[in-house]
Amino acid sequence: MKFLAQPRMACWAATLALVAWPAWSQSPAGAGGKAPARPPAKAPASQPAPPASDSGTRTLGSGSAVNGPILTREELRQCLQQDESIRKRRDDLAAQRAALDKDKQAIGAEQQALAAERAALDARRQAVNDLAVRMQAHGERITRLNERVKAFNDGPVSGRSAERERNAINAERDALAKEREALEAERARVVADSEAAVRDFNVKAGAVDARAVEWNRRNAGWNEAASALEGDRTAWIDNCSRRRYREDDEAAIRSGK
Repeated sequence: MKFLAQPRMACWAATLALVAWPAWSQSPAGAGGKAPARPPAKAPASQPAPPASDSGTRTLGSGSAVNGPILTREELRQCLQQDESIRKRRDDLAAQRAALDKDKQAIGAEQQALAAERAALDARRQAVNDLAVRMQAHGERITRLNERVKAFNDGPVSGRSAERERNAINAERDALAKEREALEAERARVVADSEAAVRDFNVKAGAVDARAVEWNRRNAGWNEAASALEGDRTAWIDNCSRRRYREDDEAAIRSGK
């Protein structure tokens, strides 16, 4: 009599970690890392401020003009180009953030669905374990019957007592044969169903895991881009904000000169 082997669920342990996959940190450093750099709520204004005290000059950005030389035409051109670039990058990052947050919610919903499926798999596994217990008990009954048969063959029992024992042994043997047939059929069905369910679950879990890995890659890239944007914005403020420039230079630049 062979005992029931529990169905293979080799991928089970690997999929459990998916329920608690990496936190939705927006910091490339992960948990405990620095807070993600986000684009400024307001990018440097490209519209000139009211005229400075110098006739024919204006000031970039808001606030009073800082002391220092007036921007040359090339410096002004670079400041205006950088300001436009910062604004565009800020808008692009805002759109990317919205897409990332939407994908995050979708992946979270898929993980919750997987958690429910895993609970169903646990129930299937318990059914397999219960069947294994019943098949083990069946095997023990076969062992006892074989011992009974041996005792009958070796014993001095004869006459009507021997006939009754022989009939009882044969009846038990027939009952065990029918029970074994039913158990084997149930075993084939339960094991096949369980293996198919685990295989399905692992395929889905693998797909969600891949999406999570890809999301984290994109999120890390977003954080890097946001950090770079913040650095460029700071540099723009240091080099361009509140600097004076000539109105004629601005007009020339905007006319393509």
